Order: sequence, then C-alpha cells, then structure tokens
Amino acid sequence: MTSNGSGYTRATHDVEGQNDERLERLLGRVKILQDVSGGNVLQLKMHGQQSERGSGGDSSSSEGERD
Repeated sequence: MTSNGSGYTRATHDVEGQNDERLERLLGRVKILQDVSGGNVLQLKMHGQQSERGSGGDSSSSEGERD
C-alpha cells in the first residue's frame, strides 16, 4: 500500500470513510429517537447517570470506611 503524502494509506482512508458513514447513520437514528420521544431520551439518560453517581458515592465511602 502506498501513502498519498499525508502518511495515510488508501485502506486507512477507506476505513475512515466507512466510520464517517456509520457515524452519520447513528446520528440520524439518535435524531429519530429524539423526535419520537420529544427529546426525553437524553434527559432520561442524564437522570440515570446522576442517580448512579449518587449511589456510587455512597458505596465508595463505605468502602473507604472498611480500610
């Protein structure tokens, strides 16, 4: 394989192009989900992460007490 002067091979450019296409499809699916849910998917995800942080903090402090 030869590089085109940028240090990347043709195969690298092909893989990058495939990744770009997959990312665009994924972003399109996320947009559809947001439209269907009224944007609540992201809010629910963020709420779930905040809940996990709260319980994670409790478990880490109890682990610290055991030391």
